Amino acid sequence: MPLATVARTAAVLGASGAVGTEVVRSLVDRGWDVIVLNRRPVDKFEGPAKVTQHVINMETETELKESCEKVMSAAKASALFITMGVGAPSKTKGQKGADILEMVDVSLPSACARGAKAAGVTHITILTAVGADSAAKPDKDDGIFNLFPMARAGGPLYNNCKGRVENNIRELGFPTLSTFRPAALLGTSNTPNAVAVIGRAVDFLLPVKYKCSEISVLADAMVLDSEDKLRGKGGESKDFDIFEGEPLHSLYARSKTKTGAKSDL
Repeated sequence: MPLATVARTAAVLGASGAVGTEVVRSLVDRGWDVIVLNRRPVDKFEGPAKVTQHVINMETETELKESCEKVMSAAKASALFITMGVGAPSKTKGQKGADILEMVDVSLPSACARGAKAAGVTHITILTAVGADSAAKPDKDDGIFNLFPMARAGGPLYNNCKGRVENNIRELGFPTLSTFRPAALLGTSNTPNAVAVIGRAVDFLLPVKYKCSEISVLADAMVLDSEDKLRGKGGESKDFDIFEGEPLHSLYARSKTKTGAKSDL
């Protein structure tokens, strides 16, 4: 089925973040109309003609679900991209950090997905992380001298949350669902400079599962995959596709041949 026959409108939750901004840019470059779902207006999305901002009520999960359903239903959105996350979870320690991670990385994205399902969205893409695993056993504290915050990126609580949000969305029964699980992200301030420098230097030595991802390439791959799914050209894809390691980097190689000039977002 040609993509032109499918509603080329996508919603993005988490568009104000580094990866979300790149997803919006990639969608615009490829001719999509974009709905940005934010807690508050963001200046950088005021200019592009194909981008419409909607301020969404995120006070409770019920209000978020209902707001997302209303907006996506009115726009006849066919796809939803969830790139929402706390960004640098290790900055907040103790139970407070754990609670923030739970809310932002599990509860709110799950509520938005429920709204998308009610609105008739057919494909959903979610950004999680390498090692996502709902069976991971979270730490009970921040470790010796509080050096290892429970909510740290890559920690067992973080991996647990990423795995559970995947499960929550999968259980909603979307026709297709893709989860992207990159390792270290390059091109975002949330990745410490030292990690980015070291990552680039040793990337060729790392197993493919732990190779770095440039956020612009990641975003292009997410959009290209969504177009495949909406065309019904997923190849060997299932209702739940996991892009981690070799499948992720193979998609990167393919997406690099499909992208053109990039808009200024």
